[in-house]
Amino acid sequence: MIFPWGLLQLGWAHLALQASAVQLTLEISALVIWNEIHFYINHRLLHTRWLKHFHLPHHRSIVTTPWSTYSFHPIEAIMLGNVIMLPMLVHDFSIYSLAAVPVFSIIFNNIGHSNYDFLPDAHHDRWWLNGARRHHLHHACFHGNYGFMFPFMDRLLNTALPPDAADKQIKRHVT
Repeated sequence: MIFPWGLLQLGWAHLALQASAVQLTLEISALVIWNEIHFYINHRLLHTRWLKHFHLPHHRSIVTTPWSTYSFHPIEAIMLGNVIMLPMLVHDFSIYSLAAVPVFSIIFNNIGHSNYDFLPDAHHDRWWLNGARRHHLHHACFHGNYGFMFPFMDRLLNTALPPDAADKQIKRHVT
């Protein structure tokens, strides 16, 4: 929050003081979509040869738990934590919309690392509540499923893993 506060102090960004319910809904929706795009780009970068060293501590959790959410290098935290900076430079958001980003982020992160299949029917893999299934596959396979909570970036950029992608790794550790 130090850097967004700095943008406000420097006069590079401003807050919308009066926001209607419609404006809040549109802003939060735009920020959730931007968060997904921002996360995908940075997460993909963290899997490159140059930056994977900073992301490997997070991948020590092969079986994810909500505690895995908090296992990351400071460089990774900076890369993923600057999500509201660019939007603040192009639009005067309500403080409520900006505050919603870390709230949704921590909820989505805990769901994604919960290791709990909220919708066990495999046909529901497109639902956001199945982020845990997609992210578990990412931890088990390391490559693919780079998205945060929604699978649209992985589908768009052909990095989505099939539901059975981790079967070989699981069998290797079980037998």
